[in-house]
Amino acid sequence: MTDMVTFHWADYLVFSVVLLASALIGVYYGCTGKKQSTSDEFLLGDRQMPLFPVSMSMVATFFSAVSVLGAPSEIYNYGTLYWLWVISFWIALPITAHVYLPIYYDLKLTSAYEYLDRRFNKVIRIMGIITYTFHILIYMSVILYGPSVAFELVSKLPYWATVLLGGFVCLFYTSFGGMKAVLWADTLQVAVILIGILALIIQGCINLGGVGEAFRIANENRRIEFFNWNPDPTERHTTLTVIIGGTFTVLVIYAGNQQMIQRYLTVDTKRRAQIAVYANMPLTFIAQSLFCLTGVVLFAAYATCDPLTQEQIKNRDQMVTYMVMDILGHLKGMGGLFMASVFAAAMSTMSSGQNALAAVYLEDVAKPIYESVHKRPMPAKFAVGLSKAFAVFFGIATMALAFVIDQLGGEILTLALKIFGIIGGPLLGLFTLGILFPCANAWGAGAGLIASLAIEFWINLGFILNGLTTPTLPTRTDGCPNATFTSNATFTTMVSTTTTMVYETTQAVEPTEEPAIFYMYKISYMWFTVIALLVTFIVGLPVSWIAAKITGRYKTEDVDPCLVWPICDKICCCLPEMFRGCCRVPERKGDESPYTQNGELNKAFDSTNDNIVFGNMAHIGAQNGTSDKYVDEHKYLANGNAINTIEQTNHTELADVTQL
Repeated sequence: MTDMVTFHWADYLVFSVVLLASALIGVYYGCTGKKQSTSDEFLLGDRQMPLFPVSMSMVATFFSAVSVLGAPSEIYNYGTLYWLWVISFWIALPITAHVYLPIYYDLKLTSAYEYLDRRFNKVIRIMGIITYTFHILIYMSVILYGPSVAFELVSKLPYWATVLLGGFVCLFYTSFGGMKAVLWADTLQVAVILIGILALIIQGCINLGGVGEAFRIANENRRIEFFNWNPDPTERHTTLTVIIGGTFTVLVIYAGNQQMIQRYLTVDTKRRAQIAVYANMPLTFIAQSLFCLTGVVLFAAYATCDPLTQEQIKNRDQMVTYMVMDILGHLKGMGGLFMASVFAAAMSTMSSGQNALAAVYLEDVAKPIYESVHKRPMPAKFAVGLSKAFAVFFGIATMALAFVIDQLGGEILTLALKIFGIIGGPLLGLFTLGILFPCANAWGAGAGLIASLAIEFWINLGFILNGLTTPTLPTRTDGCPNATFTSNATFTTMVSTTTTMVYETTQAVEPTEEPAIFYMYKISYMWFTVIALLVTFIVGLPVSWIAAKITGRYKTEDVDPCLVWPICDKICCCLPEMFRGCCRVPERKGDESPYTQNGELNKAFDSTNDNIVFGNMAHIGAQNGTSDKYVDEHKYLANGNAINTIEQTNHTELADVTQL
């Protein structure tokens, strides 16, 4: 074996420039403009962000480091059926834009879990927060762990140093620059990711003799397959499994995820938010296709000499890193560029997660507690400081968990990354139950969420405890040198398997006769979200009906129409009346008060009156020297949000305003 090719000083320089650029973006937005003076500016970019960085940030948030490293390995091991997932985006994103997004946007939320409070109650809101926190913290720590291990293989930096380096850079620009820094840093990082991937594809194709040659080699070895109509749901990938299951998986990301919902609210109109979602259709198609094309080139490069079989790597998720140093190692700086793209992908996901958790804990935890204790709104400056503190806390927690995962080894990685599917599906089911079914109530929502989580964990634990594996397509070693295998890159320090729900990779296993195993344990991971939704509905709707009958409460006509989507009027007009009654949105009477029973301003109330309230509150606040409490905190002013507790000396003027 030859000595391992490590980074040249040019590689370190390129890598450092990318990290420095991300940090400087945070400095710029932390020191310019309003300097993150309100929680709206820190968490939502003052709701005035351009479409371009918002669209790019959505792409960056979804395609993390596991996409850069995992998707090519998926194609190498299992073939190109996974590539069909690009079709799922073209189905799921329009649904998101016209069903889920309008609900979130019209309510002017900061945290998605405010919706659960308004639609159900505080208990369901807390259940959603706990579930989401568990999910996103583990996911972010694994996102940081993967590229840190990859960087350790090609550099002289130890693992702990790379974790701290990437973690603190991300923590710095997220906590210092807020959402504006996150969006623009994501835009930069998408560019770096695409450049790094393109460099690998181009050089790989040059070595092979062209893209056509890469596909020819892959096709001869059964890697090219797009049509498999087997109806068996236990088969890992089929055409329908990838398209249907993938559609619901995309909905988990775009329709039931705080990170994405927060981005919808950073633009100034609902139409622009919908345009940003539609812009993701071609962007995700391009990005996902490049990742999969990398997999085809990767296989063609090692079709006759599998690095894993030759013990050049310990697991197949190291394939891409191995290829980078093998074919780009002689181009000084290119290895650093690709590793920068891997870290950029990780930081984009981590920054989104940290900012999302900061928003959730500010709006759903800190503000309610503060208002309950002090009987007044939280001051704007204090809210901003607390948001930054939350971002720092969750950033440090992510780094700490990354060290724990390193000590626990590969099995915990497989389980931790599958939690993305296990938890994401039930959360999507919870939001969908509230949005599509006015007859659903808090009892049904809670029961549906718990049952869905229980079923998902049970299926996955059964898979793990039974030692099930998915056989990979066959690999070859007949093209390896007869003596010791050599290449431009030899890795001497290896790590345990890194996998994800979407890009699950395993070592090659020949099918063997196995004892009878419960059918559900073998079901494809692509169906996890579908199962979660079905369980949520099957449990949630009957429990809601029983609770309504027993208590005499939870009448459908009491549900605020602004919290549900009229599925009956849109697509279910021909279904039986029993079903339509559960889904029918109650009509608001013309003489009803613009305020709900909870004292909140009706979200369907005329926007002109909204502006009058806002203007008068700002005027009164300015006269009394307290405008920051009202102008900066939109929750207490306008745009369809509550005006709860307002302590002011000028009671007469306030009374006049509230009569609007």
